[in-house]
Amino acid sequence: MYLYLFLIFLVIPNHADASGISYVIGPDGTVHFSYHSSNPDQRKSPLPLKRPPRGYRMREINASVGEAGRETGIAPAFLRAVIRAESDFNPYAVSAAGAQGLMQIMPATAHLLSLSDPFDPRENILAGARYLRVLLNLFNNDPTLALAAYNAGPKRVIQAMGVPPIHETRNYIKRVWRFYRDDAGQFPK
Repeated sequence: MYLYLFLIFLVIPNHADASGISYVIGPDGTVHFSYHSSNPDQRKSPLPLKRPPRGYRMREINASVGEAGRETGIAPAFLRAVIRAESDFNPYAVSAAGAQGLMQIMPATAHLLSLSDPFDPRENILAGARYLRVLLNLFNNDPTLALAAYNAGPKRVIQAMGVPPIHETRNYIKRVWRFYRDDAGQFPK
């Protein structure tokens, strides 16, 4: 299975290559392949982004985190720590690199995860948790390597055969673990 995921992340650079093969990551971390026409005139255009929902509340975010935790088997405190490190609970956050929403999902990854509105807190959390589940599966349930891959990309973690020597990635991992320790005593896992 790991060779299978390794090939996905290394051989197929984007969600679709020139041959028309694409893949989508399911809620349980499984990868589903499909074939479609590589003719640009036959491709569907992406859905326009809706405006972010108004009046979101922390309890709604926590409810979505709980749902994502149940769906993926990832501790809600861990998901909240990632959200805090990524966006500080701002569902409208956009990074300089283009990552969007609570879990700062890049547009290409959002497409892989079938995330239609990255600014919808529930959708973003569920998609980010599914992606973390894929990374955990890929790295034998090692949360530190999954975090490194979430930040720097799975290809860099595989190439480094561990946490890559990237200052930002190493600081990111430390920050997430600090937030996890802060949060774990306050919320049920």
